[in-house]
Amino acid sequence: MHVRSMKLHEPPYQRSAGGIRSAKRRIALAAALLLTGICWKIPGSAIATGLQAQCGHVGTLVGFTVIDQATIVGSTDQGNMARSIDGGRCWFAAALDKPLTHRMGDFVRDPLHPHVLLAGSGSIGRIGIGSTFGLLRSGNDGRTWRQLGSGNGLPGTSFDVTALVGTTSGLYAAVACIDELSVINSKHHAPFVCGVPIYRSTNGGMAWAPVGPGAHLAPTDASTPPFEGSVQALAALPNGSIVAAVSPLRGKPGLYRSNSAGTSWSLIGPERRLNDASVLTVASKTGPTIVAGVGSISTTAQLLRSTDGGRTWRRVLAPAQMKDPIVIGCAHTVHALLCAGLQHLFRSTDNGTSWQEPASLGLTSSNITFITTSPDGSVYLSRVGGLFRTTDDGEHWQRL
Repeated sequence: MHVRSMKLHEPPYQRSAGGIRSAKRRIALAAALLLTGICWKIPGSAIATGLQAQCGHVGTLVGFTVIDQATIVGSTDQGNMARSIDGGRCWFAAALDKPLTHRMGDFVRDPLHPHVLLAGSGSIGRIGIGSTFGLLRSGNDGRTWRQLGSGNGLPGTSFDVTALVGTTSGLYAAVACIDELSVINSKHHAPFVCGVPIYRSTNGGMAWAPVGPGAHLAPTDASTPPFEGSVQALAALPNGSIVAAVSPLRGKPGLYRSNSAGTSWSLIGPERRLNDASVLTVASKTGPTIVAGVGSISTTAQLLRSTDGGRTWRRVLAPAQMKDPIVIGCAHTVHALLCAGLQHLFRSTDNGTSWQEPASLGLTSSNITFITTSPDGSVYLSRVGGLFRTTDDGEHWQRL
């Protein structure tokens, strides 16, 4: 898979600007993207609605999911939803219900409905400002996609989906209405309709309801949202609990947890560094050990680790060691946990206690855009210029 040259391109929409955290975050992220050389291009002419194959020339994948060794479904930097059925050599553009560009950086497969896929824009620290509003759903392994919105119970205003997670209790989406967050402190604005940051679906993504922190709070009037905050990352614990790194505009940032399928939430451990989280992952499949990748605002990436379910955190990989502005993502193998920064890849074989750089033979030196685990336990990684696969915990990589 090869990639076209990319240039910074203005998104085809404008967002409200404000002096609060969300606006500052986007400015900081834009500066970080320019400083680190991440550039995205979303040309309108690249909108793909047909099913014509492109072999060896699809663009860089900014997010994807591996269904099996032959089938990969993802989204490209060009704004296309793409699908390969030969392990990543040839790609087809998926059919869309609306002719829009879609740069989706987060994908999840429904564990109860294996043909159902969801795609959201993902962390703006990784995908950039020019990401796509909304949530897409496919009921046929990524062949076709449909835009979800207010008719499905989601907010009736423009929203980003910053994180997705699927469990046997349902599908969860972290939602951020940037336009509303940017005017919270203003006295003159329309009534808020997006005051709850986490939504859940129990029927394969067809219908959604708000369950996130603040869902039990009623606004005092239409000018006050019930919860003033955004969810940076989501993860599911081995016991079925859902955890969220939350960055409230007021109150304590930290790790929030729900033991009741999202119906109630509690702050497990205040942790200001989680304001800056881009990744949450479970380090152990049997215990409460969690690893968080932080640095999406400060552009000094590091890894934190909690062995008590998020109550306390210790830094296990410092910025001087990681040498990257942001943690792109993490992926599990049978024996290891791999976490990727923008340029560097690290591996832990002791549940996140210590980290080293694997040999990474066969990888190119361009920016990393996404990393995920396949059902067979191998790890797939996308860089600007190619898609790669490893079956030996990151020592050797095969270019697809």
